[in-house]
Amino acid sequence: MDLDTARPAVADAAARFTNLVSSVDPSLRLPDSEWTAGDMTAHVTIVARALEGYLGGEREPVLDVADVPGSNARVLAERPERDIGKLTDDLQDATDGFFRNSENATATDPTSWHGMDATVGAVYGIYLGELLLHGRDVARAAGRPWPISRSDATIIFACAAAVAHGFLDEEKVEDLSATYEVRLRGGPRLTFAFAGGALDVTPGPARRADCRISADPLAVVLVVYGRTSQWTQIARGKLMSFGRKPWLAFRFAGLFKSF
Repeated sequence: MDLDTARPAVADAAARFTNLVSSVDPSLRLPDSEWTAGDMTAHVTIVARALEGYLGGEREPVLDVADVPGSNARVLAERPERDIGKLTDDLQDATDGFFRNSENATATDPTSWHGMDATVGAVYGIYLGELLLHGRDVARAAGRPWPISRSDATIIFACAAAVAHGFLDEEKVEDLSATYEVRLRGGPRLTFAFAGGALDVTPGPARRADCRISADPLAVVLVVYGRTSQWTQIARGKLMSFGRKPWLAFRFAGLFKSF
């Protein structure tokens, strides 16, 4: 993934998100959530400011990746602004700063992300996911269409994979020794190697995988981010597994806490 591809994707997603939330009632309750559209807009704006800061060299984490729901609720309570106009202005300003702070960067340049080591490219993909997945949450509540392209979903999954080791469910991976190869249809292959309670993610095919997963990019993103059931996507042929232990695929998404 290169920033020449990621920059227009993020800019378009930020514009789409802003247009959407500006057109709905900020008190609109989101499905399966205690948050409103106003709360979600505030959350995305907070994240945008955090990512702008990280690309500018800040390292103090805004959220605790060990407790994403709890830290999200705490930070949201500390920042009570819910006026959509003010929030979207702030979001645009933060996005402009995000681009400005990475103007001369490459995708592989190191940076920080909520206290974890990351790359500029990974942060771009993570921000794209914030905008598109939370935009989808608001669009569903409003009964609006919200397409996410295969290329955008591929960027989101590949970049989330770069920080996936910070979201492991310790109990589920403690005794797990398994290698997964995830083949994104129309995109790259990624190897996830679990051993000793840790995870190593590398680009490319696995030399010897226990389980190989063929995945529609959007389907696997929605499953890993907890937006849909894996069984629905399996039934639709969006997710398929094979290899020496294909049944391990059913455990894959559950090995991670919520992104």
